[in-house]
Amino acid sequence: MQDPSIKILLLSLLIFQLSAQSNYSNTIFFSSKTSYNISKPHFQVYLKETNQSTNGIATLNQPPSQCKAKQLSLLVRHGTRYPSDGDVEKIDNIIAKLQNLDLKAPFVKVKDWNNTFTLEQESLLADAGKEEMKSIASKYTSQFPNLFSSAMSKSGSENVEIISSEKERTESSAKAFVDGVSEEITVDVMNLNSKINIRNDLIRFYDFCTEYIDVVDSDAAQEKSLIEFHKFIAGPEMQEAAKRVSAEASLTNDEDLFTTEELEIIWLLCGFERAMKGADYDSPWCYPITIEDSLVLEYANDIETYWLSAYGYKINYQQSCPLFSNIVDNFQQIIASSSAPAVSLYFGHSGTVLPIYSLLGLFDDGKPLNASNFSHNKNGRKLRSSIIGPFAANIGFSLYECEEGVQTSHPDWPEKLESHMLQIMVNEQVVQLPFTDKVAVTLSKFEKQYDWYTSQCDFDKICKNDNPTSTSPGMTDRKLAQYIAVCVSFLAIYML
Repeated sequence: MQDPSIKILLLSLLIFQLSAQSNYSNTIFFSSKTSYNISKPHFQVYLKETNQSTNGIATLNQPPSQCKAKQLSLLVRHGTRYPSDGDVEKIDNIIAKLQNLDLKAPFVKVKDWNNTFTLEQESLLADAGKEEMKSIASKYTSQFPNLFSSAMSKSGSENVEIISSEKERTESSAKAFVDGVSEEITVDVMNLNSKINIRNDLIRFYDFCTEYIDVVDSDAAQEKSLIEFHKFIAGPEMQEAAKRVSAEASLTNDEDLFTTEELEIIWLLCGFERAMKGADYDSPWCYPITIEDSLVLEYANDIETYWLSAYGYKINYQQSCPLFSNIVDNFQQIIASSSAPAVSLYFGHSGTVLPIYSLLGLFDDGKPLNASNFSHNKNGRKLRSSIIGPFAANIGFSLYECEEGVQTSHPDWPEKLESHMLQIMVNEQVVQLPFTDKVAVTLSKFEKQYDWYTSQCDFDKICKNDNPTSTSPGMTDRKLAQYIAVCVSFLAIYML
């Protein structure tokens, strides 16, 4: 007879899954402007619904008992930020328009709405973003206490690598992350903040890649690269959504109806309010937006994401190889020397994280997102930036040192362990890489699978740069130090 407690546990898990699934399908998301706190609770259900999980229950991050964590490399998108200068201008315009119109309750409350989104704060990290960073830091520190203690605590070596772009929102995210670690272990916050290394070439590689700028990202290039996005914006789904929201707001005159651009800014205002004030915040900007409207707006943004940052063009993810090489180099460094950083932290942008996903082959639908396949991709697509790329999205690479040759009964790990094993975590959840049905792989197999992105990573060649980048992304600070050390050694030998 089955233990009654097991039945109760299974029933509880089933109820939890059904509840999560129901909330997932009835939640308004905001693409890359979605709060991490809104997105994260739905990640496991999303993995199951898109057939990217070994089971429907949370896969445990804990490794087999024969393995211990050796190194963690963590790439984090900045937390919730204030609207950009372009969005601030659009917000001012929609407020001015609505003041002169007769609006239907409860949307009429927008006329009394206090606009706190100013140009002085544009794109800066919000307090909510700092809290996201602190929460993520706390969870990773709890998951890898020994690594963080050895790398960042006062009693440890403080041998940690912290890399950020020059943007305020990323550097402030790094500092907030350190604050989060300090709530779990004793650290010298000021000293760790002084270790933040600004590396635009490594984090904002897309700013240095001529091929990407010329073919994908420049205004001229986007006339072609974003043709599917523009088709969808002008297409029936977006036009119907604009009409629905206009009707909900009681706009009847043709000249007063919301444009698709105005529809998007209303949706984003709802998203920014909920990101900064809580997932259930009763923002008047949310009143006219339905789930169906949100799905349409999400898809428009995901078409843009697909072609600008994901699988739309190979250069989108090939250009991220210097960052990927730096991460892989961390593993070899810690294997070769215990004094190498046990924790490496990178703070970047949506355009940093999404290309790394694509380089790894994660969240690939196999077919392009375009203007004509909304109905097919509306609910079941893998590339859904609301879930995989919200504010504070993160991907962790955890290296484990294991007892080589030992057989393990861990259901989601290979039966036979090698000396070094690797797990990938997205938004704190372990995920499968596309070439395996397990949530852990041998380091040797991982390096072989992605060998091109390390051994063939010539950034200037890939990007067709006429002039080498001023700080070559292929030459990390650590590698440069090694090179200098070798030169000094040879010089010393010669002097003898």
